[in-house]
Amino acid sequence: MTLFQLASAIGIGGTVVLSAAHYLVVRPRRNAPAPADRTVRRYNLWERLVHAVTTAGFLVLLVTGFYPTLVGQRLMDCDWLLMVHTAASAAFFVGLVAMGLVWAEDCRFGRNDLRSAGRFDLAQKCYFWLALGLGLALLGSTMLAMVNIFGQVGQAWMVEIHRWSALGLVMATVAHAYRQTIAKPGTWRALVDGRVSPGWAKHYHPLWGKG
Repeated sequence: MTLFQLASAIGIGGTVVLSAAHYLVVRPRRNAPAPADRTVRRYNLWERLVHAVTTAGFLVLLVTGFYPTLVGQRLMDCDWLLMVHTAASAAFFVGLVAMGLVWAEDCRFGRNDLRSAGRFDLAQKCYFWLALGLGLALLGSTMLAMVNIFGQVGQAWMVEIHRWSALGLVMATVAHAYRQTIAKPGTWRALVDGRVSPGWAKHYHPLWGKG
């Protein structure tokens, strides 16, 4: 087993285990807001579309990129898997750019981030900028690995940057997905129809919920 295989298994598996442990130990102690008939809009149609496209692309990249790694194969040795991976990367990066344009303003860090949450809380903002940075590292390393600007050694380094950036993004996204769904009941509705209850808004995002 290579170092990257071991790191992938430990990193992804460990993130899942820690998320499960958080749910079992911490989550039951928190009082979730009750559902309500009246709702407020949290995400418009365009925001939900951007999120859906980016998520779909990410999931396909996750499977096609890490399955060969975990079973000891190379993505480059499987033509059809490489084609799917390449096609999904286009959707993911388009969604990533759109995500940056849509939410950059809302994800600016502010004085109140450590005390209370506006439309996005501190963890969401950190994930947003981390995902954006790692996504750009993935894109840049892919493009540079395709050309022989830095020679074979440089190309090898680009491949390593791509792999480790992907691992970091996967671990961060697993934690983000848990925190924004299972750990925050009622969030799924916001991702589907864009609406949440007033109680949900005030409970999880007090500053935004006042608006």
